[in-house]
Amino acid sequence: MYPETVAAKILTIVEVRRCTLKTAAKEFFSRNPSLNYLKPPVRVITLNVARNFMLLDECLRYVGYDVYSMRVFKRNLARVLAYQILSKGVNISKVRFQRLLSLCKMSEDVARKLRSIDVNDALKSYSGLKRLAIKYSIPIWLLKKFIEAEVPKLEEMLKAFLKDPVKWIKVYEDDVDLKTIIEALSEEGIEVEQDTDFPYLFKVVKSQGNLLKTSSYRKGYFRVIDKASIIVIEEIPNVKGRDVVDLTGAPGVKVTCLIDLGARRGVICDISERRLKEFYFTVNYERYLPKVCLVHCDSRIPPLDLKKFDVIIVDPECSNLGRLSINPEVKMILEEGDIERLRSLQRRILKTAILKSSRKAVILYSTCTLTLDENEKLIRELADEYGLELVKPRLCYGLESRKLKGTFRLYPHIHETQGFFYALLRKG
Repeated sequence: MYPETVAAKILTIVEVRRCTLKTAAKEFFSRNPSLNYLKPPVRVITLNVARNFMLLDECLRYVGYDVYSMRVFKRNLARVLAYQILSKGVNISKVRFQRLLSLCKMSEDVARKLRSIDVNDALKSYSGLKRLAIKYSIPIWLLKKFIEAEVPKLEEMLKAFLKDPVKWIKVYEDDVDLKTIIEALSEEGIEVEQDTDFPYLFKVVKSQGNLLKTSSYRKGYFRVIDKASIIVIEEIPNVKGRDVVDLTGAPGVKVTCLIDLGARRGVICDISERRLKEFYFTVNYERYLPKVCLVHCDSRIPPLDLKKFDVIIVDPECSNLGRLSINPEVKMILEEGDIERLRSLQRRILKTAILKSSRKAVILYSTCTLTLDENEKLIRELADEYGLELVKPRLCYGLESRKLKGTFRLYPHIHETQGFFYALLRKG
């Protein structure tokens, strides 16, 4: 089996089952362990096809291939082949190439035309939103959501979503000094740059292979974390000596970071037992055990007295539109109705936090998405309904929302983070 056919099968699972690339790949390779050696090239192919699926479809249509008349697997294989051809420099043997053409019913003439075109040729008959949507493979309804939210330098963000995201690591200096850690990372081909805002945070400038498979990681020198997660917990005022709970917190990134910042104890709640168990695979998890406990529950009805907590975090399931460089498949499978379904869930969990918290508690609401429906509109609605006040963040990092003063956004093209929204709330 070729990497192209494996990639097409995984993309087909994504489309048919509306699941993530990670889930689809895990399912496929668990059934076909003898093909594990194909994981690296397949990951590259699937990520880039998902990032560019609409543009690839348009290029195929431009050269005469009727991509939409094909069944899902053949359509995805044609996308994969188009990506390989348009990428140039990808060496495929003649026998393999002929076999792939046959599998997706693509003629040699179509393949020859694909080799000769520039992607801009396929865009020349389009303008405005339609051109932008195809160029960056963003369905128009999603593009309108970004425009409604007044994302600054929108096209720069869309470009950022087509690239691998900036990687960040949080370094632990408890037992080993920083110089030793940096040297150990360097020996493993990892070059880092210290962040100017948070000295324990480092941007990965260069790395070879999977960071989680390095001896430096196994020794507990660092954990992989997005800067956005650090920013939102650093924004919470007066955390030292406080008790915190994350209602949707598995595997515990935010709570453990708050413990590092001086919180007294923390509770991590989640409806997914599997995700809760991931806490025990987190580097240095033992250091948190005396202060952290895990609760398997539905956070809409948590079995906790939330009045006992000084900080309540609500970072619920969302549409993940701030993570399109990591999860580009979202563009392929998300539907407009999903936004309302997610908003309903978010509202229910946040409402629980509001109703069951004490008046002194600070509620952090954050998402890794960029729609107004899941962010500013939801906060405004609940603030009006329950008389909430917006608490001023400690740092006011990021850009203040253009749609709701006192709430903030982070963007990949500006802050080198995931796209993120956050707001701090307290009962009035």
